[in-house]
Amino acid sequence: MADEKVLVTLSKDDELMLLVEQHTHRTKAKTPKLVLKMLALVANGVPRSTACRLLGIKERTAERWATYPWYKQALTQIRSRIDDALDCTYTKVITKAQEAVLDRLEAGDHQVMRDGSIIRKPVSAKDAAIVASISFDKRSLLRGKPTAISESKTTSDRLEELKERFSSFANATEIDDAEYEQVEQGTTEYTEEQGSE
Repeated sequence: MADEKVLVTLSKDDELMLLVEQHTHRTKAKTPKLVLKMLALVANGVPRSTACRLLGIKERTAERWATYPWYKQALTQIRSRIDDALDCTYTKVITKAQEAVLDRLEAGDHQVMRDGSIIRKPVSAKDAAIVASISFDKRSLLRGKPTAISESKTTSDRLEELKERFSSFANATEIDDAEYEQVEQGTTEYTEEQGSE
């Protein structure tokens, strides 16, 4: 009978547990589950010294672990899970907020009247425009499109523009200082005919 290869796939939890088990010595004080709890606390922002004190792990031992690649790898995996969970929560918040905005746009805002009754007052055009503008910008960001249009000129375009301006200054008709002062003070109107005399 030929040797059969068996493919075993580990879950993310198993991978993490195996990573910790392979690199920590198993004693009553430090089971892999306890080490994982310490890592989870650290990944959530608890100082390592505090996590060790809470779980009864020697701080020097945890400091030594922190120098090894497996420690950073385990922290990265745990933080990735935390980020995934937060992403899920934020997605729910965004969905609920979008539903509320759509409800207000379609049926109006709730408004309490003097007699205590509640009516739905249509959203103002200004508020609707703000909602539309923000929504449009966010959709554009999701699609990788710009949210603002700005004119961009290359350096050569700017230099060409400056060249044309300087050229027009150089070709301008010269006037004497007395005429220039009169024009500045507004006592004399300067016309092209005067300049050509």
